Amino acid sequence: MAIPQIVLPAVLVLALAQSAAALDAETEARIQAADQGASSIDVSAYPPAMQEAYELFSSKCSQCHTLSRPINSQYALPGEWSRYVKRMMRKPDSGISSSEGKAIYKFLSYDSIVRKQELIDAKLSTLEGKDKSEALEAIEKLRSEYNASK
Repeated sequence: MAIPQIVLPAVLVLALAQSAAALDAETEARIQAADQGASSIDVSAYPPAMQEAYELFSSKCSQCHTLSRPINSQYALPGEWSRYVKRMMRKPDSGISSSEGKAIYKFLSYDSIVRKQELIDAKLSTLEGKDKSEALEAIEKLRSEYNASK
């Protein structure tokens, strides 16, 4: 028995839609978990530049979502934060300038070095070659710029 040609594309579209819905459910669960975590960071021991960047992060990022979301996210590597901040900057009405985006990126990356070292180590263990060397180089640059120890 032959299946009409139009049925196969329709089945494929339906399967893709269901897959996207599952991804959306996973994403929604991840976001909800992050949103329920801590909503602030004690930055009193951070370098003055990072304390200022935290204030900028707090004022800009809380306009569109909870601060808990980035604070508790599973992002930890500088490349992840770079993509995240650039995505947020492209949002309509984000009001995040290029220089502000750079400061927010540096803060989130520095904070990960301070608070999420175990997650950084786990993620680095999955990287190879150029990806790993670029991540290590970015982390080391932040460590030396802000005297962050491991």
